[in-house]
Amino acid sequence: MQEQEEKSYLRLARAYEIKNKKDRRIYRFFEILPGALALSTFLVFGLASKFFPAYVSIFLIVFVIFWLFRSAYYLTHLISSYHKMKQYEKINWQEKLEKIKFPINTLPTINSLDELYHLIILPTYKEPYEIVKESLDSLINSGYNPQKLIVVLATEERAKEQGEEIRQLALKDFDGKFFRFFETIHPQDIPGEIAGKGSNEAWAGKQVVKEIIDPLEIPYENVIVSVFDIDTITKPGFFQCLAYHYLTAQDPLHSSYQPLPFYTNNIWEAPAVARILSFSSTFWQMIQQARPESLITFSSHSMGLKPVVEIGFWQENVVSEDSRIFYQCFLHYNGNWQVVPLYYPCLLYTSDAADDLLCVDLCGRRIIKKKITISYLLHQDN
Repeated sequence: MQEQEEKSYLRLARAYEIKNKKDRRIYRFFEILPGALALSTFLVFGLASKFFPAYVSIFLIVFVIFWLFRSAYYLTHLISSYHKMKQYEKINWQEKLEKIKFPINTLPTINSLDELYHLIILPTYKEPYEIVKESLDSLINSGYNPQKLIVVLATEERAKEQGEEIRQLALKDFDGKFFRFFETIHPQDIPGEIAGKGSNEAWAGKQVVKEIIDPLEIPYENVIVSVFDIDTITKPGFFQCLAYHYLTAQDPLHSSYQPLPFYTNNIWEAPAVARILSFSSTFWQMIQQARPESLITFSSHSMGLKPVVEIGFWQENVVSEDSRIFYQCFLHYNGNWQVVPLYYPCLLYTSDAADDLLCVDLCGRRIIKKKITISYLLHQDN
C-alpha cells in the first residue's frame, strides 16, 4: 500500500492534486520558485546597477565572456550532430538489420525480424485531413514492411463532426495497408484528465493493447511504440534505423529513442519569429543529441511497449507528455533509464500562427510547461 502511494506521486501534475496539506504547500512552493527566481534576478540587477554599478559591470563582462565560450562549446556539438545525421542518412539500415543474429540476450522473445512490430500512435485534434494523410503516406513510403506496422489514429470526441470525417477518410484510404490500422475516439470530460495530447495517447495506447496486442498474444518486448505528432513525416529508412538501435541497445527496455525534429514542412509559409523559434528548437535538440547524458525525450520519440505498460501509460493530467514520459520512466525505474540518440531526421510543421506575437505567446507556453516539470522533479526529490 505504501509503495502504491509513493508511485502515485509520479503522476502528479498540479499542487491541488495532493491531499496532504504540507505536501501540497511544498509542491506549490516549487511551482512558484522558477518564476520567483527569474523575477528576483531582474530586480536584484536593477537595484545593484544603481548602488554598485562597477561590480555589476564586471559581472556582466564575465558573464558575456562565459557565454561566448559556452556558445563555441555548443557549436562544436551542433556541427558534430549535423555530420552524424548525414552519415546516418547514407547507411543502409536494412542491411545492418539483416546482419543481426538472433536470439538476442536483452530481448529473448524476439527470434527474428518478423517478430518485431512497430506501434505508431498519431494523436490528432481538428488538424486538416491533408496533414493526417501526409503523415500516413510517409509511413507507407518509409521503406519498412507495412505489415509490421500497427498504426493508431487517435481522435478526440471533442472534435465531433471533424473527427468523424477524418476517421472515415483515413479508413477509406489506408484500411488494409498496414498490419493493423486502428482508430480510437478519446472520450471527453473523463474525471482526472485534462484535454490534450497526453490523455489522448494514454487512451489510444490502452485500447490498442486491449484490442490488438493482447488478443494476438504479441509479447510487449516485441513492440516498439512511436508517439508522433500528427504532422510528423518519417523519411525512408527511419524505422529500420529505429529497429536496429532497439535490437542492439545495451538495455532496450530501459531506453527511449530520440530522432532529430526538423520543423520544415511549412517553413516558408510560417511567420519569421516562428522560423527562428523552430530552428532554435532543432539546433538545441541537435546539441543535446551529442550529449546523451543530458538528453531527454522531445516531440516525436519511441520506446518499448513493455515499459509503457509498466508505468501505466502516459499521464492523462499533463499536456506536454513528451518530456514527462522520460521523467516518469527515470523515477519509476530508480534512475535506470536513458535516451538513445537517433541522428535521423523527422520532419514536422512549425507554428503557422497569424502573427509573430502569437508565436511568442506559444513559446511562452512551452516555458510554462518546463516550469511544471521543474516543480515535479523537485517535489520527487523532496
